[in-house]
Amino acid sequence: MNRHQEHFLQKNMKDVSSLILAGIQWFFFLFTNTVVVPLSIGHNFHLSPDAIAASMQHAFILTGAVCILQAVFGHRYAIMDGPSGLWWGLTLSLTVSASSAGMSLERIGGGLAAGFLLAGLTMVILGWLGAAQVLQKLFTPMVKSAMLFLMTIQLTMNFFKGMIGYTEFGRFNLPVAALSVVIAFLVAWIQLKGRGNWGTTRS
Repeated sequence: MNRHQEHFLQKNMKDVSSLILAGIQWFFFLFTNTVVVPLSIGHNFHLSPDAIAASMQHAFILTGAVCILQAVFGHRYAIMDGPSGLWWGLTLSLTVSASSAGMSLERIGGGLAAGFLLAGLTMVILGWLGAAQVLQKLFTPMVKSAMLFLMTIQLTMNFFKGMIGYTEFGRFNLPVAALSVVIAFLVAWIQLKGRGNWGTTRS
């Protein structure tokens, strides 16, 4: 094996290892998103554990089916398919605000289901008419940034309560809180210190 073949083999091995690591990272990202969304929404709607488990199973099946369809027939880009973060934040915001206004959870859920169906139908019609360029002019990066910022603020309290194991009785779970702090520091350390050591470079 000459030097050219050896260099080509090493480059291919780096590309394959990078692809495998990226695939594993993307899998856990999809997995976490598919698990957290049904759990948080089910908790806000006071659903039973069986109902939350059923919604989680449906989310896994639909997410897997959509990913396969996108990989075979669709855009084939590394775009997350699964429960939408924007709809997730909107749902949590409406459950909190509408419950404070005295509306029942059944009425809120029915309105959200009808809204989701109408939004999906609207997107199909707009896509069929080729209105993507018009939407891009309306939803500028500034608008998207403001929307994501507001959603982050809305979700922070729900995540924080879950991290410390806060209950409706005003208590929190010390082991859960300690584990959450350890995980947060570990992720921060990996993000700050591990990028240069574990990242792969392409020649």
